[in-house]
Amino acid sequence: MIDLPIIIIILLTIVALIDLIFKKIPSVFLTAILFLTAMIHFYNFEVGLIHLAMGTLAFIYAWMLYEVDFIGGLADVKVITIIGLMINSIQMFFTLMLLVVLFGMAYKLTFRYILKKQEKELIPFIPCLYAVYIALFLIGGVA
Repeated sequence: MIDLPIIIIILLTIVALIDLIFKKIPSVFLTAILFLTAMIHFYNFEVGLIHLAMGTLAFIYAWMLYEVDFIGGLADVKVITIIGLMINSIQMFFTLMLLVVLFGMAYKLTFRYILKKQEKELIPFIPCLYAVYIALFLIGGVA
């Protein structure tokens, strides 16, 4: 049987590729992933309560990043919330916060200065969030 973190990797791979190619993600696709992930954790309420709490914190954090224009859109908010739902401790939540800022700054600098993208051009940010999830997965922060 395939674990939920592996399924999320597969789904985020698809989402990141769609974002890179089309620079637009169908909202219903991300909403479905978000809803199903939350429901799986809600079904395992005793174990999943920490995941639901981390998902809520991740949503608040993502909304703050959206408000200060660090991330581009609501799709990014949904992806950060999905990642937050997969986190199993407050330490990993702080790691998520740090990785999003560090990877995000490096990613944006790469697009702006190395790839010479203009300020007005949309930068697909979900591939950066995908890299954050993979990093968390590799250090054992998602379950």
